[in-house]
Amino acid sequence: MKKLELYVCEVCGTQYNDKTKCKMCEKSHYMRFVITGQRYLPYTVDKTGMPITIDLTDADGKVYRYKR
Repeated sequence: MKKLELYVCEVCGTQYNDKTKCKMCEKSHYMRFVITGQRYLPYTVDKTGMPITIDLTDADGKVYRYKR
């Protein structure tokens, strides 16, 4: 029997054999942003109530738009 030791990135869930690589992965995920806008469709068009776009703004003021 072999013992298997893995490290898992708490942000994306990727598994690593090396603790250093796992820490690098965790640090590489950009988490410093604010949701600055959402766009919805009327209930008659989209009954989920979820936004169709979300705008994220980082510390430098750059805006990223995500669509579903």
